Amino acid sequence: MPVATRWFLIGLAGWTAFAGLVSAWGYVEHEYEGVQIAWLPYLGVNLVQIYILGLFTPALLLVARAFPPTRRPTVLTLGAYFAALLAICAFAELLVVVVSNTFLGKHYTFKMALGGGFEDFLAYMVALALIATAAIPAKTFLVKSRAYCSGPRHDGRPWPSPAKPAT
Repeated sequence: MPVATRWFLIGLAGWTAFAGLVSAWGYVEHEYEGVQIAWLPYLGVNLVQIYILGLFTPALLLVARAFPPTRRPTVLTLGAYFAALLAICAFAELLVVVVSNTFLGKHYTFKMALGGGFEDFLAYMVALALIATAAIPAKTFLVKSRAYCSGPRHDGRPWPSPAKPAT
């Protein structure tokens, strides 16, 4: 399976699980307040909104690649992450509001969009933290470890041997 397809499926599964979690939480909250809602339409609306947020996952991957957590000063990395999260969140929330108001029959106000934007910002923070701390280093490790196990490089030169531990 190509790497891009694998990343797409991982992202789709993650955002789908998040939509299910948000839907379950909202359903329980409505039940607690005594308000009956239909589960499937509520899940459908949440899936559409969460998948819109998921469209911006490649931007998170680009930011995590451009600013890996270990190569630059921590303040610079956190500042870049924060600025990127604000920009991504603003575009994503604007798109969610436009699609929800236009196609889903929801009527979001500016206040509701700001509240949703804060929740989306937190969700993007978690996604970026997972990508930066787990996915990018794991991919680098896998690429480097495969290099020692496979044949010659594309240019015919041998791979350098891995460092041997001191005895």
